[in-house]
Amino acid sequence: MDRLQVNAAVEQLIESHGADKDARATVYAFGKSLPPVSRLSGSVETEVPGTTFHACTPEQGDIQAQDEDKDVKTFTFGGLPERIGLYKIWREPDRRGRFKIRIAHFWKLDEGTESETEPPQQWCLACDPNGPIWFGEWSTRTVWDHFGLQIDRHEFIEQWGRNLEKRHPGGWSIRIFP
Repeated sequence: MDRLQVNAAVEQLIESHGADKDARATVYAFGKSLPPVSRLSGSVETEVPGTTFHACTPEQGDIQAQDEDKDVKTFTFGGLPERIGLYKIWREPDRRGRFKIRIAHFWKLDEGTESETEPPQQWCLACDPNGPIWFGEWSTRTVWDHFGLQIDRHEFIEQWGRNLEKRHPGGWSIRIFP
């Protein structure tokens, strides 16, 4: 399937809040062909600062020199979304044989280009083997934010489907701040 066609269908799907039947069909067909991504995914980044050297010289006395090279390692798990134009798309399997096609802006989703103050805008097209069931936009509410620990509850608010405005579970995220 042509990626430009899929990108245009994704934009039309978002703009119509899921009401465009042709856009739903195109995104469904493309999403069904994607390999499944684990629902449990994330990344962990570790940073080890450079070492500091202490020395004593007759001319300068005690001196301190710091190696400014930091050792940064990033570990990701759970699979990788597919980049289609302005969006990243991935398929999450469900326990009941259903699946969700998740869509997000690529520049707000990636580490390094993500915003620390604004979460990435995301959408979901929930599907079963016969086709799309509902379409919704991602919403987040903070459940706990104390002592450097933040727990967020994510939901999809249905914009197209049988139960408009229904909140569907979208997962949890836990962030630890130093």
